[in-house]
Amino acid sequence: MNLATKTLIGIVLGVVAGLGLSLYAPGVYNPLNNYLLDPVGSLFVKAIKMIVVPLIFTAIVTSIAGTGSLKTLGQIGSRTMSLFLYRKVYNFEGRKPLYLLVKSLYGDKYS
Repeated sequence: MNLATKTLIGIVLGVVAGLGLSLYAPGVYNPLNNYLLDPVGSLFVKAIKMIVVPLIFTAIVTSIAGTGSLKTLGQIGSRTMSLFLYRKVYNFEGRKPLYLLVKSLYGDKYS
């Protein structure tokens, strides 16, 4: 069985279990959530953070060390900053007409 099939089976089983609990045993969800699902989910997120942050840090450090010259590093840094600033300005200015349209149609209710 390949990974996609296992994933789909897991999704279907999760949906069936969730619907079954909510329909046939609605009082079971709160204790189950408080004592099992919430702690396991918190541990999973903390474990992911513990793995991902050092991995990204080492990837950045090794890529900086591997550039070779400060000129190349400066070019990469300036391109990165200019792309970052361009995206920030584009996202703000690109959404401003939509904001003004919603504000003109609905007033301050949704803005």
